[in-house]
Amino acid sequence: MRHDLDGGAFHVQAKSPMTLEDARERGRRAFEAGTPCAPIHDSGFSVEACHAEAATSELMAEWHRGWTLANIDAPVEPSEPEFDERGLA
Repeated sequence: MRHDLDGGAFHVQAKSPMTLEDARERGRRAFEAGTPCAPIHDSGFSVEACHAEAATSELMAEWHRGWTLANIDAPVEPSEPEFDERGLA
């Protein structure tokens, strides 16, 4: 609880702790943003994970799961291989 300047108390609603579903969603969004597949590159994830009720290792696993599933689901455009003058790729 915090107090205002007049001494009266007021409450600040805290953000609810990160859940496994939140971590998975963060991983998915990180993939879509082009973030490498490492939670350390997701700004704020480590900070939020430290305050979560779930174990950090579980949150990191779910972050990876979200990133990987988004990668699997992403459309891939086939491309023609580039060959050199000898016909080698």
